Amino acid sequence: MSKYLMNKLIHLVNMDEKAEERYCANPRAFVDEWEKTQKLKLTPEEREALAIKDYAVFVNGIPVTPTRERGLSGGDADRFVRTVDIDLSAMANEIRVEAFNGVSMGTAEAYIGLPSDVRPAQIEGNLYVLAVGVNVFSKLPANFNLAFAAKDAQVMAATLQQRGVGRYAQTFVKVLSDDSAEQPTRAAILAALQFVQQGGPNDTVVIFLASHGITDKAGNYYFVPRDADREDIVAAQRGEKSQSLVSWTSFFEALRGAAGRRLLIVDTCHAGRAEGSFDSHSLMKRSAASLFPLIVASKGEERSQEYENGQHGLFTYALMNALVPAADADGDRFVSLKEAFAFAVPIVDDLRNKSVGGQTPQMVLPRVLADFALVRAVR
Repeated sequence: MSKYLMNKLIHLVNMDEKAEERYCANPRAFVDEWEKTQKLKLTPEEREALAIKDYAVFVNGIPVTPTRERGLSGGDADRFVRTVDIDLSAMANEIRVEAFNGVSMGTAEAYIGLPSDVRPAQIEGNLYVLAVGVNVFSKLPANFNLAFAAKDAQVMAATLQQRGVGRYAQTFVKVLSDDSAEQPTRAAILAALQFVQQGGPNDTVVIFLASHGITDKAGNYYFVPRDADREDIVAAQRGEKSQSLVSWTSFFEALRGAAGRRLLIVDTCHAGRAEGSFDSHSLMKRSAASLFPLIVASKGEERSQEYENGQHGLFTYALMNALVPAADADGDRFVSLKEAFAFAVPIVDDLRNKSVGGQTPQMVLPRVLADFALVRAVR
């Protein structure tokens, strides 16, 4: 019954704008006052669950609060005050503060315009690349194995590092593949997600995934690591718990907790041999809500093909070959995400195996990052 009461409170805060404002101003006082109107009472554990857990500041849609500064506890979990220094990189700046309690989110927004005689400085941040590629699945039959996913991860990381010269102050790379010292097991992948949370407000974070991927009936995506169990793949497809797979929530939470510009690239093969499939639609909707770009190799039930001649996954091959000066459509000496994607799509269509079927890469690109420069176009 108390769970019902808690859900009732959450519904009130989400649906009533005035209630949301009062809750955000002082959560504990609001809960105390509201609880007096109810016959049932929240348990101490449920009351604690409503405390504010973390906050983040966004400038023009980019999170600028480092991971280590976001957590709240003690008295701050009820009401907190912070003074923060932020770099304003545009003449017009939309400031947004989000406070999250694990269930619902409170927000406050403001606008800061710079005087006409001030020119914002462009700060050169760092690049963090986490690339994961799995060819061999130690607990699955050999016909589940892939040919080029491990190489995709290694070469994509190297390509971003090489072509990021002149765009980033420094580049930090972490690769988990069958050929690396650290194997792409579920535990290793989850631990590696902390790597991308080191960045600051001017940095860029890229997570690249190459393996099998499946989606359950509710649209929840799972990445298949090296040590996945076949029973868990079947269970995930049925909507049941899968202990050996990596849920989409792990990647999204890692990126939600990261500061700076964030990008997720998913080149996971259609996993028909794994009794599963990958539906990009649900993953893309969640990316749009989280305000970071998502690029996926194919849509719906299409198969993400491997490209034998290039010795890579087809989309990865196309994307790496799109990070070149020829893709710089506007001539600003940088290749943006939009330009790279537009250059890669025709390559995929031209090189795909027509007998296998279509392959249509998909991208979610929030408006605030439409012209984000990924690499420098060195001629």
